[in-house]
Amino acid sequence: MKVFRHFTAGISGNLDITGIRSRVIEKYPEVGIEEIRLPGDVEGIRLSGISRGSIIVDSELNLSVDACVFPSGIIIFELSLVSESMPERVTAREFLKEKYHITANGRDSENALYMHCWLFFFELLQFSEILPRIADVNVVEDSNQMEIHDSIRDVSLIDVGFLGNQIYFETIADFGEDAVIIATAPEESELVYDGEEPAWCKLNVWYTESESGGFLNIYRFLIYRKNLLGVYQKNMTKWLELIGEESGKIRDRLEETNKVYWSKLKNHLEIWDLNFLAFLTKVSGQLSIFHSILLPHLGDSFRLKCGRDYSDMREMLLSSRDDIKYGLSNLKTPCEAHDEYLLQRETEKGNERIMLLSFLAMSIPLLGAILAPGISIGTKLISATLLLTAPFLYQHFRKVHLKRENSRAQLGYLINRRDAMEMEIKKAGDSIRTLRENPKLDESTKEKTVEFIEKSIATSRTHLQQIENEIEKFS
Repeated sequence: MKVFRHFTAGISGNLDITGIRSRVIEKYPEVGIEEIRLPGDVEGIRLSGISRGSIIVDSELNLSVDACVFPSGIIIFELSLVSESMPERVTAREFLKEKYHITANGRDSENALYMHCWLFFFELLQFSEILPRIADVNVVEDSNQMEIHDSIRDVSLIDVGFLGNQIYFETIADFGEDAVIIATAPEESELVYDGEEPAWCKLNVWYTESESGGFLNIYRFLIYRKNLLGVYQKNMTKWLELIGEESGKIRDRLEETNKVYWSKLKNHLEIWDLNFLAFLTKVSGQLSIFHSILLPHLGDSFRLKCGRDYSDMREMLLSSRDDIKYGLSNLKTPCEAHDEYLLQRETEKGNERIMLLSFLAMSIPLLGAILAPGISIGTKLISATLLLTAPFLYQHFRKVHLKRENSRAQLGYLINRRDAMEMEIKKAGDSIRTLRENPKLDESTKEKTVEFIEKSIATSRTHLQQIENEIEKFS
């Protein structure tokens, strides 16, 4: 008997399939590579045999793991387990999360299957090598976010997106609670696919008598669509959280009279608009493709269920999209209310010209005092000094005032950045404690993951020190 289980990882960025293909050929020549095409012309590559060996689940089962990799950032791990007598635990909903003894690729481990799968891509995408590159980037300037973006793309072959004006890099996991068995379906199963090789479903188990009958490819597509929309929704949720946080910061500074602060805020929000537009364009294009895909040979009730599931996720995305657009628009309202800055700047230029004219007007009697006979030398020197220094003194004090305003605005921005980074470091520390207490992970896996998180914290502390140094300049 043969059973398929699926674990899916969704990455918030596009994957360089050509680069992944080249890296697999170079580092893992034993892994097979072939093109794969899902319904709707969804194209990717299938990496065959990234792990081969056995697993102990009551008895010893043959284990093989393949991975379907798509440019959109979705990776579907397909685990096949083969045995003459298959334990019931293999079809349990929590099977992928449980800890088992695995012998694969010449190594033994005690690990959860989902982590066993993910470790291959952790090494292939060289996540641990990203951190040293990022640590060298000075994060004080927003423009350096593109440098971080390019470093991640060059090292890990991931074209990550942006959240606000910062890099957004996150993964989501789907532990695949369903199982697919290549066998005759039991009685009272529901017909879900009536193609050349039909498929049935009972509870969380799907049955088909052939791997090549077409059902498995449709099943992979349903997994792909569900997880890609899940990545998009996660991104939308993060955008809404960011807008909520920013609205609180702006509300606390509504009485701010520093025009430099409002000018900087307006520039930031314009970048937010453009970054969200780039993300939204990708989402809208994918929704249009999904909306036009017809899945042939599905049973009536199963087709209705798939349609409802897709419609619910689509409506959730569209609702989140509208909420974000509304939120971004409202964030800019205080900026527009304070947008007298532009008018003010022009008015100040006029005022400066008027002041200079005033100095010139004032210089006429002073000039007369300097040239008139009978005026003492001391009076003439005072008049000449006033005539020469007054315009320069005005310009000097004006520059000092503008510099102080700019420093105050920059200081507030840096303090917000520092607080956010301190919170990230705290969350990373909490995740290490949670990870160490996880009983379902192999000790070597724990140490490897903890090491990565600790490197991430070290990188964040480097960036935090950069921000602290910059704060001292404006304090």
